Amino acid sequence: MATKSSKSSAPQSDNTVAYILLAVLSVCVLAFAGWMYFQYKARTDAAVAYTSFGPMVVRSNDFSLRTTVSVQSRHANATALQAQEKQIGYALQAGLSNIDPEKVRQPDGIAYVQQVARDSVRGVLGPQMAEDVLVTDFIIQQN
Repeated sequence: MATKSSKSSAPQSDNTVAYILLAVLSVCVLAFAGWMYFQYKARTDAAVAYTSFGPMVVRSNDFSLRTTVSVQSRHANATALQAQEKQIGYALQAGLSNIDPEKVRQPDGIAYVQQVARDSVRGVLGPQMAEDVLVTDFIIQQN
């Protein structure tokens, strides 16, 4: 004689749909997290970096000048800029030694010195590498 098993007649629940939805949701969350990471990485790569040069002292018969210069560049270009540090230093020394002391003593003299420094640095690096050149410290003395 065959006996019937004591299984309940209630149907078993199928969780396959729930597992598929959970997997799709997990993939979407991970894709969004990856996208956010790469967006953050792109913003930090485009960040600004400053490389400082100086204090530099230039002496001539007419004046003595002491200045510190910071070069503004993209973060990705900072290592290339530091590799050419000596050439930039020489260019800054040459440019600052040829300045006109009368223009420096005028009210907008610091802008003149900054423009001379900017032209000297961009002559070595080019305008794409050096976004701007800032004079952070400046003293001039008449001899």
